[in-house]
Amino acid sequence: TFQNPMSKYADPKEIARIKASPRVAKYFDKGMKQHLQSQTFIKKNSDGSVEFSLEYTQPIEVLPLIKKWLPDLKILSPQSLEDALRADLEVYLKLD
Repeated sequence: TFQNPMSKYADPKEIARIKASPRVAKYFDKGMKQHLQSQTFIKKNSDGSVEFSLEYTQPIEVLPLIKKWLPDLKILSPQSLEDALRADLEVYLKLD
């Protein structure tokens, strides 16, 4: 299934594990409207943060959502997605 125009039908899906800070956790909590079709609630932490997962076929499929909620979303895994985000942010910060 496609969750947005960046989904690749034939490519294998990867799973990202994301942590939402206590400040925005209510928007990612269990039972709240999903931001992407593949969003799955994992757990609520004792500090009030929330962990959830997203399936994706390429980083550009989920990075816009993550960037929209910075600095309140943290990529826990995979490292390759965190690296892609950091590379995008470094390019942005170097723009004139």
